[in-house]
Amino acid sequence: LSGGTVLNTGFIQGGAGGSAGSSGSGSGVAGIVAFGNVAVTNAGNVSGGLGGDGATRANAIDFSEGGNTLTLQSGYSFTGNVVSTSGAANGGDTLVLGGDANPSGAFHVSNIVASLPASYAGPQYVGFANFAQTGTSTWRPTGNGSAGQNWAIADGTLQGDANTFAGNISFAPASPASTPGVAVSNPTTSSIPASSGSARLNPFDAIATTTSLAATPKRSRYSRRAC
Repeated sequence: LSGGTVLNTGFIQGGAGGSAGSSGSGSGVAGIVAFGNVAVTNAGNVSGGLGGDGATRANAIDFSEGGNTLTLQSGYSFTGNVVSTSGAANGGDTLVLGGDANPSGAFHVSNIVASLPASYAGPQYVGFANFAQTGTSTWRPTGNGSAGQNWAIADGTLQGDANTFAGNISFAPASPASTPGVAVSNPTTSSIPASSGSARLNPFDAIATTTSLAATPKRSRYSRRAC
């Protein structure tokens, strides 16, 4: 697929590989293969096919040539890795946490990796260049992020902690009615990014993201109560 959109609310299954023959077993096929400027939204399951050996799993999604977007919505799942090999081509590929319904579980940012793992041990998001939040939902990233995971929030809320948000956070409202925000438990930075939107430091207070906390005594900045 090159250009266009894919909306999955059911099940997409890649083809299985052929049985072992004189030249060995055939490889499974990815559930979705995109060659640039493709927008995929997944609120169902996307699965890579099994190889002919009955054990080797193909990627759930293969992105290349850049400009591709994968938006996760409540109900999403993958069987197989989600892999971008675009690098910086055409702006790279973007992983988006989106939708208007809150997902039932946390999103593990430690599953976002730079290179394909040696063996499959559950879905990994490999090689994405950009990360964003859209829709009005609240997502709960958990685990340890990396310095290269910079999140652009267009709407909705990301709720995590200082380990989750290891990179930068920027606010880019999708419309005048959008209210992008981030809820941070036990933050360690001395200020909030200067941009439109809001950052909630505890369950009861909200401050504009243009407000610096640098002059506020550390013991007064944050509630001990988690967000």
